[in-house]
This record gives sequence, C-alpha cells and structure tokens, in this order.
Amino acid sequence: MKKHTFIFLTICLIFIFLTSCQTKKKYYYHEGVKEEPIEAYSDSSAYLEAYEKFVISKKVYKDMKNTYGESLLSAPVSF
Repeated sequence: MKKHTFIFLTICLIFIFLTSCQTKKKYYYHEGVKEEPIEAYSDSSAYLEAYEKFVISKKVYKDMKNTYGESLLSAPVSF
C-alpha cells in the first residue's frame, strides 16, 4: 500500500511542477499614448503578437490615408 501512495504522490508532484511552468506573463504593447496588455508564455510569442498588432495598425493607417486622403490616426513609428 505504501508503494502505491508514493507513486501517486510522485505523479501529483510532477503534474503540479509541469503545469506551474506554463504560466502566462504579462507584457505591454505601447502605441502612441495607448497601452495594451499582452499575455504570452514567452518573450518570443509576446514579440510576435506585438509585431502583428503593429503591422495591422500600419495597414489601417495606409488604407485610411488612401481612402480619405488624410488619416485622423497618427502614423505608426517603426517597430
């Protein structure tokens, strides 16, 4: 009976260790005066998400400028 208890506790500890290592960190993406939180598991994934937001902002600015002649939005700075 003791052997089963030891195995069960060992498996539980391993499970807790593995699940605690996968917590999301909070990062912040700044665009002008607006600050937007990004939750990601690693620096690389947070960087990719921030870059995606930058590219989308750049495209929206370009489309609005082409459509209306002058955009009310400020131009995104380089990433």
